[in-house]
Amino acid sequence: MKASAREIELLGERIKSAWRGSGLKQREIAERTSIEPSQVSKICNGKFKTINGHVMQICKFLGVPIDEVPPEDELVDPVWLKIEESVRQLWDKTPEGAEKIANLLESVERLQS
Repeated sequence: MKASAREIELLGERIKSAWRGSGLKQREIAERTSIEPSQVSKICNGKFKTINGHVMQICKFLGVPIDEVPPEDELVDPVWLKIEESVRQLWDKTPEGAEKIANLLESVERLQS
């Protein structure tokens, strides 16, 4: 699949986020996908230069859509992706947890004003 460097960077961030959110060790992904552990490590850490068969296989395994990479001018800022990933790691997936995070962010906003 042909993609720009920026599209590959975005996909790498999505893969990294999905891998961290999965709770799986890279060794487990390697075993389940039959991909060499060194390749799994590179892909799960977003360190790849082309979207090849192994990248596509890991995307499928982790549930990362690769056909939804937006056009270059619609890409999400990598800084925003970092913030989103941090919030997802904090959230315990409960409404109460979401409320706590929202309150925390509102407190930070008030401090910045």
